[in-house]
Amino acid sequence: MITKEIKNVNGHSKKMGNKDYAYQIISTEEEFEATEEEWTELTNHSGSKIFQTFDWQRIWWNYYGKGLELNIVLIRKYEKLIGILPTFIDSYQSFGKPVYRCLRFIGSTIMQPNDTKVAGFVAQAGYLDVIARSGYEDTVIKSVQEYLNNYCSEIHRIAFDEVPEDSLLHSVVDNLKQNQAKYWNISLNKASACPAIQFPESWDQFLSNLSSNARYQIRRDVKKVYNSKKKLYDLKMIESAEEVITAYQTMVDYHQKRWNKRGLPGNYANKSRYDFRKEVLKRFYELGYLQFQVLTPKDKPDEYLALDLLFNYKNKIYLIERAFNGSADKSHMGFGNILLYSVLKEGMDNGAKEYDFLRGTESYKLRTANHIGQNLQITFDRANNFKFGKKYLFELIQLRIEIKRRFNWEVAALQALALEKNYFRAGIQIAVTRFLQKWKKINS
Repeated sequence: MITKEIKNVNGHSKKMGNKDYAYQIISTEEEFEATEEEWTELTNHSGSKIFQTFDWQRIWWNYYGKGLELNIVLIRKYEKLIGILPTFIDSYQSFGKPVYRCLRFIGSTIMQPNDTKVAGFVAQAGYLDVIARSGYEDTVIKSVQEYLNNYCSEIHRIAFDEVPEDSLLHSVVDNLKQNQAKYWNISLNKASACPAIQFPESWDQFLSNLSSNARYQIRRDVKKVYNSKKKLYDLKMIESAEEVITAYQTMVDYHQKRWNKRGLPGNYANKSRYDFRKEVLKRFYELGYLQFQVLTPKDKPDEYLALDLLFNYKNKIYLIERAFNGSADKSHMGFGNILLYSVLKEGMDNGAKEYDFLRGTESYKLRTANHIGQNLQITFDRANNFKFGKKYLFELIQLRIEIKRRFNWEVAALQALALEKNYFRAGIQIAVTRFLQKWKKINS
């Protein structure tokens, strides 16, 4: 593997007490591929989440890395891999030349995506973070701090999106803030709230911690799956590779139909996102991380009433996407809730430790969540590069990017609605929908 080792001014790997650590910068796809074995071994011995796995990061880069500069920082101690800072450099181009360079996590947003139809521009991952081998966290914190301070002189901004509350980066920020006048202006802003259920020892204990109304609803819905006398539905796990693709397409169709009716483009208006998810599903199916659960009528196993796309990694369940058939008979019965509660019961019975709803504070999530994490956006602006009007130039660049994002979002919504209507009617519906959304927000 060809790598570039960063050394200090004396030509030696940076020394910290009697503990040596050195950096290697992965900048090509061939080098990235060659890290698979080491990367997987590291994540297996760390507190990493599903989005830090080699396969998720590599597939994301395959779909969204075109035109970007790969910049994965491997941190070694005596040749042993102890940490990874999985980043890329995102440059804003003007007349073909980069004028604004931003360091981001793989899986984050992109300033100028090659596919201009990307809608939303939100991070594809629920959590983005540094990876640290268990027992070496302090060393990784110090090495990341040194890297950001001493080896990012050509970077104007570092934007770490969706950083989880338990990230080691919080310690890095605390240490760097002491010298931010010299190096960085650091800001922390709230990103996504992430409700989760930290499972107790038993299903009965879980129910006892809920409100009486929630207990009643959950017990009523679960009986429709598990009670032999009141059984109406079956909980089915997708078990074959062919079935995974069929279920995925059904889920996408249900999802798009629901959101398009509301004047929104939906998560799969962009083909790149559809293809990206599809490849992740195939790979995670092979690795055993995929848990695709569907609700079917008890006498019709091939009819999908509701679908929950889940990842199961390190005994933790992640909710990635869910959809239900709003056109099915008795859809008012709440197929989505019946599926959710059945999956929760099955997860607890099988020894899962946690169910993570990922981002969002919808009522069905808050009804059962017993922990709400708060992701942050951590931004480092290089103060000494923001003199003589550069600060205002970069603010204008950010404004232009946001305007373009919003425009693409509205165009995608218009195109989705106009599939079954003409553009004039679709435009009127979108305008009315946006007005009602703003009115509801003002009066809430």
